[in-house]
Amino acid sequence: MQSNRSNKRLNISYRDITDIKKDRRYLIPVFFILSLFVTHGWLSAVGLTLFVFLLFRFIVELEYRFPIDTVIVLIASLQWIVGPILAYSGYNTHFKYHMYVDEDTYMHLAVPGCLLFWFGLTLFKNRQEQAIIRSSLRFLKDVPVKYAYVLIGIGIVAPFVGKMLPLYLDFIFCLLEVFKYVGFLFVLFSDHAKRKWWVLGGVYLITCLAALKMAMFHDLILWSLFLGIYLAYYLKISMKTKVLFLVGGFFMIFIIQLVKMQFRSEVWSGAVKGNEISAYRELVSEQMSEGDIFRHNVVETFIFRINQGWIISRIMDYVPIQEPFANGETVKVAIRDALVPRLLNPDKKKAGGQENYTRFTGYELHGTSMGISVLGEGYANYGVTGAWLFMFAVGAIFSFALSQTINYARKYPSLILWLPMIFLQVVKAETEFYVVFNYLIKSLIMVALFIWYARKRLNWTI
Repeated sequence: MQSNRSNKRLNISYRDITDIKKDRRYLIPVFFILSLFVTHGWLSAVGLTLFVFLLFRFIVELEYRFPIDTVIVLIASLQWIVGPILAYSGYNTHFKYHMYVDEDTYMHLAVPGCLLFWFGLTLFKNRQEQAIIRSSLRFLKDVPVKYAYVLIGIGIVAPFVGKMLPLYLDFIFCLLEVFKYVGFLFVLFSDHAKRKWWVLGGVYLITCLAALKMAMFHDLILWSLFLGIYLAYYLKISMKTKVLFLVGGFFMIFIIQLVKMQFRSEVWSGAVKGNEISAYRELVSEQMSEGDIFRHNVVETFIFRINQGWIISRIMDYVPIQEPFANGETVKVAIRDALVPRLLNPDKKKAGGQENYTRFTGYELHGTSMGISVLGEGYANYGVTGAWLFMFAVGAIFSFALSQTINYARKYPSLILWLPMIFLQVVKAETEFYVVFNYLIKSLIMVALFIWYARKRLNWTI
């Protein structure tokens, strides 16, 4: 009976890509006209139209594919375009986290840059993607569920083991920690997993507890998104349910941001050690008891958090007046360091963004990390026009990596379930090219080595 239900899910009719093109023909002009009434310039209207269209496209694509590429540019447009539009609309009063150039100047960089990023991401689109996904999942539903439990176990144990090993192995164990989510997806699509939803709930609960323990919520948000994408495909949920989940997700992020800084301060100071759950609950209750949680200062703080544009605009204000264009220097370093392991290059740059952030904004970071983003790095190296071309090239790199990974799933079906791990850093709009490219290369190598070992040494059929 379970197998029949699974087959029904996997063979359900899906919306063809031509339907999206048909919708786009009518919706884009409508979005653009509406955007003109809520923005201060035509470039901002184009940017807002792009975001709304991508959001619509993402919701529709959940029915028949895993839209990693759409997620990448959707998050980018949210943080590079929508956040700045909101800031320019009256939420731009912070002494530091404000826009440093006027709206037309900023959007002249951001909107074409984001559009070309999207065009690059579609350059190598795999036309057989949907057929490959369906074929891979039909194969994986009969894979022994013990594979999933091994992966989950590796992911749970990895962070504890990693703390006891040399620093140059830290990145490897960070990748191994992510294995538990791949195990989650193996369980989800398996026809042989007993108490499936208990196992899935347990993995997600571990993620929530880890986020509270460290007062770091970024991975929780990203993995909620990734796992939600696969759950939406598996369950074939209605359009209304997708929208409700997106609204619920937005509210969850808003609540997290509402108390994050105060909660983090208490956790990192050791004031609530062992009582993180109750401390977090009390902080949320306090905020709720104050009445309107959408009051101006709270909304403004939330916009600060989603607005990556303030850093990009600061770079535009600072470079080349105070700091000359890098002329490709940081990009070359990123490519070189991604291809050479730290063991052979102990002086290689550390991830975190501090160096480039300070260099191109003039601000020092204390006790935190901020990235200048791929768009900001493109401008810091090449100026406005060069940044547009750089964004297209970066999008093309991501598109090629995604297309080829899906193509190899013909031979190695489980690659479909490794996509979130491989592209985890790629979807982060605030991350600079060094971190993104380094993670993408290393994660591809790790996945390839693991699948090779599992097939050749463990006789796994994945």
